[in-house]
Order: sequence, then structure tokens, then C-alpha cells
Amino acid sequence: MEQEPQGLGEEEKSRANELGAKSIFYDPDWNRTGEAPPGFKNIPYNPATFTRKNETIERHLAGLGNIPRPTT
Repeated sequence: MEQEPQGLGEEEKSRANELGAKSIFYDPDWNRTGEAPPGFKNIPYNPATFTRKNETIERHLAGLGNIPRPTT
């Protein structure tokens, strides 16, 4: 008897949802795995047409000044 192929397991689904730097959800500081948020499908961007608008992101601190990063 031939066994029917099983659906993707949780680990495979997670890997399929993570595209790393090729993901449109990738951010080197916040989302290094490029994982899509719940409810969204992860697709790779088209490198021929996709360009990131800014390499650096301006901090919006609501007038609080320069807040030091936590050390621990």
C-alpha cells in the first residue's frame, strides 16, 4: 500500500513562512527571519523591482529626546 503524503507539519509551515532577507517583512533589527505576521502570507520580493526606501529609519520619540538603550 502506498502512503498518502501528509500535510506540512508545524516546523515546515514555519520555515515556509520565513524567507529571511528575501521577505517583504524582513528587518535586520526586528525580524531577522523574515517571518510574516499572523494572517499574512509571506512572499519573496522581486529583486528587479523592489527597493527599500530608506536604509536608516528616523526615530520618532514624541519629544522625549535621545533615550538611551537598555544595558540588560
